Amino acid sequence: MGFPERLAELRMESNMTQKELADRIGLSRGTIGMYEIGRRDPDTDTIIKLTKIFGVSADYLMGLSDIKNPYSNADSSANSTNIIEESTLDEDYFTIEDLKAFIRERKKKKGRE
Repeated sequence: MGFPERLAELRMESNMTQKELADRIGLSRGTIGMYEIGRRDPDTDTIIKLTKIFGVSADYLMGLSDIKNPYSNADSSANSTNIIEESTLDEDYFTIEDLKAFIRERKKKKGRE
């Protein structure tokens, strides 16, 4: 599951319309719709806003992980085998720079299709 599906799923789980989400992050409803069908990619600031609204990691939001929030022991979707010790986070998870590179690469691939 990639970013478009994750965004739509998280929005619906939160009982939020596209318009409500758009208003919360300062975008148009159409932009949210384009994200959800994969026609546009969010910038880094938008990704950060979305992770804060939904309480998930950028990795989860972008479809790189199935763990909603690896940094929180209170994550209801994580069982004891999914909880990650803080000392291993730097080795196991992407940095924001990795996320930016991922988005740039995805945009390049879409341009070739």
